Amino acid sequence: MKEDKKIFNELERLNMDDNFRFEYDAELRQKKMVNSARAEGITEGIEQERTKIVLKLESLNYKIADIANIVGISVEEVENIIKSQ
Repeated sequence: MKEDKKIFNELERLNMDDNFRFEYDAELRQKKMVNSARAEGITEGIEQERTKIVLKLESLNYKIADIANIVGISVEEVENIIKSQ
């Protein structure tokens, strides 16, 4: 019974504090945006580095199939990277 009252009081306190809820939701949204931007940046960096490696290997006259195997992407992706440069 005492535990029920404690839970009820806590729920009541949280319900009364709309400003807290608004601030908390805003903070969660901001964290999600930051995490999303960070993940996007990491992905972009990986793609840029992959492109540099493909182009370097191609300049050293590696076969496209070998480049694809070394970098871990498809032959088609290697060809697209080379064509885009």
